Order: sequence, then structure tokens, then C-alpha cells
Amino acid sequence: MEQPSVENIAGSGVAGISARGVTGSSTLFTRARLLVETNPGKFAFVFFIGGFLWDYLTLTRADALLDNALLLVYVAIVSVFGFFAMLRRAGRALPMILKKFEHWLPHAMQFAFGALFSANVIFYWQSTTRTAGAVYFVLLLSLLVANEFVAHDRSPILYFGLLFVASHSFFMLLIPVAIGKIGFVPFLFSGLSAAGLCWVMWRMLVVRNALPSKTGRYGSVAVVLALFALSDVFYLNKWIPPVPLAVREMGVYHSVERDGTRFALSFEPSNALFGRNRPSKVFHRDEGEAVYCFASVFAPHSFENEIFHSWYRFDPNLDVWEKRDRIGYKVEGGRTSGYRGYSFKRNVEGGSWRVDVETDGGLVIGRTYFDIVDRGDEARALRLRFK
Repeated sequence: MEQPSVENIAGSGVAGISARGVTGSSTLFTRARLLVETNPGKFAFVFFIGGFLWDYLTLTRADALLDNALLLVYVAIVSVFGFFAMLRRAGRALPMILKKFEHWLPHAMQFAFGALFSANVIFYWQSTTRTAGAVYFVLLLSLLVANEFVAHDRSPILYFGLLFVASHSFFMLLIPVAIGKIGFVPFLFSGLSAAGLCWVMWRMLVVRNALPSKTGRYGSVAVVLALFALSDVFYLNKWIPPVPLAVREMGVYHSVERDGTRFALSFEPSNALFGRNRPSKVFHRDEGEAVYCFASVFAPHSFENEIFHSWYRFDPNLDVWEKRDRIGYKVEGGRTSGYRGYSFKRNVEGGSWRVDVETDGGLVIGRTYFDIVDRGDEARALRLRFK
């Protein structure tokens, strides 16, 4: 049946409803529904960004019970509401309780997808270097565009693709927190869990003939399998950050000493505007002086894993970073500001250096760059801070 024009709806339809004695709240709800229906693209973006902002303001840490429960609710929303949205798209009848809210189903799904992807960004940004983080943000923008397409036509192929990525990102956080370890096996199990959820949703829709076209039916399966394989390729090439581990702080110091429950850190302050309490990126050394790398690494409760400091020096002649050392120590989880540890090297050469904080599988959690130069007669003022 042809839809009435926006002018007719806004000009007479709402007034007619009020005249029949419908409450003001019902009129407000009707106006809101009509506004959303006539501006689907704008509201898709608003609901998606709303999910981002909500997570930014509410999420605290990867192992928080309330945070994980909230993310689980989002997974349930994109699954259940997506199921009913696919039924509505195929012209199937919805339960009576959802009739009044059927126009809001895609937008609730937008909000939940936005919240899941933003949680992914928040935790993954903490668990990776800037370069990998930038790549991930490009991926996020792609998901934003794809998510808007879902809001417009609710394509089953796009929906199942987003459902797999969103649920996979959630399980990649949840499973390591639950078992206290990271690695390829937990990662693979998270992918299987996401694929299993997609299969259950796909099977329920097929049984109800809500995926009538072969393109939608088999294309949905193909995109999930392709994304599953692609995620494994990304992991094996170390392109996915090692969540939920995250470097809270990292820097190069002139000395690191244990002082009771604290560490005393001696450093040259940075010349940056807001970096007076941070170590400089230029290390002015005395002859024979050791160089210390201190890092605070967040890990969830009951988490025990070995991490490594890999020291690299840049060879300008070969234009490559040469690994000079790899020093490991065990990290125990639970401390909000991160488990504190350090490594050091003596008799190091001058030049450009970097230290990577890595998992035992070589996934980079954090990285710092610095230059080592001989101090000579140049004065330096060291500061002391405690962590």
C-alpha cells in the first residue's frame, strides 16, 4: 500500500490522533516514529554514534563483570532484534508485542552494533601500537558504512557479516578473561563461538523461510566463512592486537629501583608541553650507563602469562631494525594500573632504538622509540618519580 506523504502525516495525521483522545505520550511516540521513518539514514548514523559514546562513558576494564554483562546484552540485541528485522524484511508476521515497536528494531540494532564496535576500539586501541590502531580505525569506518547499509535495506549478507565481526570481537575479549590465557587456541574458539551464533540465527531464519533468495541464504553462509578464515589470517600475521592485555605506561629510564611496594624511576623529563612527568625520547648516557625500559601492563584477574621486552636498534646502512635482545618476565593480572616490570641493557650503542612489549607468541602490546646519545660535557637534570 502506498505510504502517505510526510506533509500529510505531519499536518493532519498526528492532529487527528490527538483529536481522538490519544494521550500526549502516544502522540510524542508517533511523532518520533514518523521522524525516524522519514530520515532513516540520519538516524542510523545517530544511533550508531550513540553506541560509541555510551561505551566511551561507561566501559571501565576488560575483565569487569558489569561491562561484560552489558556487552553480552548488546550481542543478544543484535541477534534477537536482527532476527525479527529479517522476518519483517521477508514479510513474515511479528509477535503482537513487537508490532508497536517494529520500526525501532533496526535502530536498536544500530545502537547495539555501535556499542559493540566501540568497545572493540576502546579495548583494542589500548592493546596495540599506533600504526595497528590506525589500520583498525580504517576498518571501523568501513563497518560504519556497512552498518548504515544494514539500516537502509537490512541485507542478510551484510547483517551476518556484521554479526560475525561484532560477536567475534566480543568473544575475543571474553574467552581470554574467562580462562586467564591468550593464544591461538582461545582466538580460534572465539571464532567458532561467533560462527556458531551466526549458524543458529541463520538456521532459525531458514526454517521460517525468511531467507527466500538463494543469494541471501547462501551468501550469508559464504560471508561468515570468509570472515572466519580472514580473521585467522590476520591473527597469524599478527595484525590483531592481543586483547585483553594493554600497556598502561611505557618509557625509558636511567634507573629503576624497587622501593617497598613502589618503583623509583629516574628520568630526563620530556620537553613536550605536557610531558614534564614523562621520560624524554632522547637518552643522554654516561659511559657504561645502563638503559632501563619500564612498562605497566594491564591483565585481567586470574591472568598469568609471560611477556617480553624485545630491544631493537635501527641500522641506517641496511635500513632495518635489528633485534638485539629479548627479555621476558611473568605478568600477573588484576591491577588496574597494570603489572609493573622492567628490563635493562648495558653497553648499548648510540643511535635509534625501540623496545616492543610482546606476548610469547610475538604479538605487540606496546612500543616505544628513543635515541641514545653520549652526554659528554652536556649537563642533564634527572627527575625522580614513583610508580
